Amino acid sequence: MRNFNDGFRYKNAVFSVSLLAGIALSTTTTAQEVGALVDDNEAMTSAEKDNASSGGAPVIEQILVTAQRRQESEKDVPISLVVVTPDALARAGVSTTNELSKLVPSLNFSIKGSYPQPVLRGVSTQGLGIGLDPAVPIYLDGVYMVQPSSTVFDLADISSIQVLKGPQGTLYGRNATGGAILVTTRDPAFEPAANLSASYGSLDEVRLSGFATGALSEKLAVSVSGIYRRRDGYAFNIFTNERNPGLENYALRAKLRFRPTDKLEFQLSGYHIRVDDVTVFAAQSVLGLNSLSRLVDPSGPVSERPFETSNNLMEQALLNTTNGATLTGSLETSVGEFRSLTSYQHSTAKIVDDVDAGPATVLHFFLEDNRSESVSEEITFTSRDFGPFNFIVGGLYFHDDSMVPFNLNDALFINGFVETEALAAYAEANLNVTDRLMVSGGARYSHENRQYDGFFRPAPNQPLLHLVDDAKESWSDVTPRFSIRYALTNEVNVYGTYSRGFKSGAFSATGLSPAPVDPEKIRAFEVGVKGVFPWGRFNLAVFDYRMKNLQVSQLIQQPGGATSSQIANAASAESWGIDGTGSVDVGEYFTLTAGGAYVDGEYTDWQNAAVNLPIPAANCAAAGAPFPCGNFGASIDATGNPLLRSPTFTANATLEFHTPLAGGWLTASTTYYHTSGFAWEPANRIREDSYDTLAARISWVAPDDQWEVSVYGNNLTDEVYAFSEVDSVAGDTVSYAQPRSFGASVSFSY
Repeated sequence: MRNFNDGFRYKNAVFSVSLLAGIALSTTTTAQEVGALVDDNEAMTSAEKDNASSGGAPVIEQILVTAQRRQESEKDVPISLVVVTPDALARAGVSTTNELSKLVPSLNFSIKGSYPQPVLRGVSTQGLGIGLDPAVPIYLDGVYMVQPSSTVFDLADISSIQVLKGPQGTLYGRNATGGAILVTTRDPAFEPAANLSASYGSLDEVRLSGFATGALSEKLAVSVSGIYRRRDGYAFNIFTNERNPGLENYALRAKLRFRPTDKLEFQLSGYHIRVDDVTVFAAQSVLGLNSLSRLVDPSGPVSERPFETSNNLMEQALLNTTNGATLTGSLETSVGEFRSLTSYQHSTAKIVDDVDAGPATVLHFFLEDNRSESVSEEITFTSRDFGPFNFIVGGLYFHDDSMVPFNLNDALFINGFVETEALAAYAEANLNVTDRLMVSGGARYSHENRQYDGFFRPAPNQPLLHLVDDAKESWSDVTPRFSIRYALTNEVNVYGTYSRGFKSGAFSATGLSPAPVDPEKIRAFEVGVKGVFPWGRFNLAVFDYRMKNLQVSQLIQQPGGATSSQIANAASAESWGIDGTGSVDVGEYFTLTAGGAYVDGEYTDWQNAAVNLPIPAANCAAAGAPFPCGNFGASIDATGNPLLRSPTFTANATLEFHTPLAGGWLTASTTYYHTSGFAWEPANRIREDSYDTLAARISWVAPDDQWEVSVYGNNLTDEVYAFSEVDSVAGDTVSYAQPRSFGASVSFSY
């Protein structure tokens, strides 16, 4: 087995070589590569920017994106995508990535324990932790976020967020099967600009943010940004008689833009993100106080109402730190543009959780030094138009070393090391057959190598056993995409797309099994229509997915007759539905933006699904404990059950009113969100009921266009709903989202 630190040194060397290669070849700047979708200058037309800067009524114009690695109208892109602007985030009260569901139909950004698991059109991941890739990854300025728990962070200095729907098997990402969420931050500008903002709200929530940019010389520009947010907890521990802790997060980012010629640009950036938020562990037992703690301490208090906890582990923690650097650049030539993105990322996570959520010490989970270090290099060439024809070619290298030390009750100890190396090459071509008909086709070749070492210690003072020694496996696949687009009119396009994707095979870092799981596969069809008019825009898509080899938990018979829950390729599924968004000006003073989705998905084959079921009442009584008193592991046939964490129906709507007032501009908006509910676990035993939330915001921009004051309210319906769930032998727990809150903010811009 190779030493973990040796792997880090090896990757640092690779990063240095890649960095030099990126400089030599020259690289991307204003459009961040694997996900730079809408930059500050592309997202809005000049008319929109003039109105936005003066607080004026928005003008409906086309949105320019680079979802196919070239700038084009969103209407002309033959895939379903949603662009979220900073203004839309503010109106909806969305401040972190896991709240994006309120603005993106068919997206449910749920959390399983401490691991975010976004679901898009029913496609998600059941496996938890390092070594098991997400089906819907998050990219920050084009960089794949490796550490699962680091994908929830505050949204600061945002240029745009774009959610791509469907398998990303050709041009983007590492073959995510469900889609991709791409977060793009603001780039340096040569014109000086700055923004400072401060807000205060319920639970003593303080949010401070700032962004500043300007030129250092004719060829050099810089930007710096930062955000700080703290908030008290909103759950009360009935065992300790204290309020649960809240959160304290901050992030810093700096970018340097170098433009030696009109054709050549470089951008160097660095960032530090720290998220200290134990809200997810303010968990309450559900389904009749179901906690194994009652078996150990029948008389101990167990929380039974929302926003109450009863755990006895005082030092619960969810602390994520991510440091990264990227070098991007672009070189324009007479035949096209060369781009490169070189990145380095180092992430650590400390996770301490009282899984049983009760007053007795039953199941305490310690993950003290979860870390990963990765480097990547991606180079693309985007051709100019050669008459009716253009094309894109590119390649990707990715390397990651991750370590997951897992401790249970300060006794059982597991340490897993996973090394990942990925290579990919891709190409796509577009042909305008006529003035109205366009066809495109492309493919991506992916090759993934994984290596796993697993160590186990059954109890303190016992020897550390090397149970899995350098287990290795590799996988390769070709994933195509074919599209056709036809312009019915100058305003309306229809399209159809066929694509395939795969999610890499993997070793579970804490599974202690030398046998990996093979890649998941998906086949997707989508047909849609998009339109842009002077009075509004819309897009509507119908999709049909077929998935196989899903990486799920299955109860497996072990030698000697024992059984254990392992991640295995044990399920297939299907999902179909319809989703769409639209925006329309309603008279002179109102704008309505809305979206909705219907998703019908189920497992078509999932036998021996590993589930947790309540211990029978007779067994609890025999132990002198009330019922329920925890769970036991079992297997069921989950065939026909609904897809996990996938609502059948979701909808959102924002109504905005804008009018001149006192020489400035007044804007009032309200955002509504509805979900029909979903199953948290395979047995469909723990379900989230349907719920509705409402956010509102009133802002006034002063006549000088520099000062803005706002008041806002979130979850005005005061809905009680869970954003995280854990079911285990220790019981069933959920963590509830923040109740109704209010606040005020002031900002200054120039």
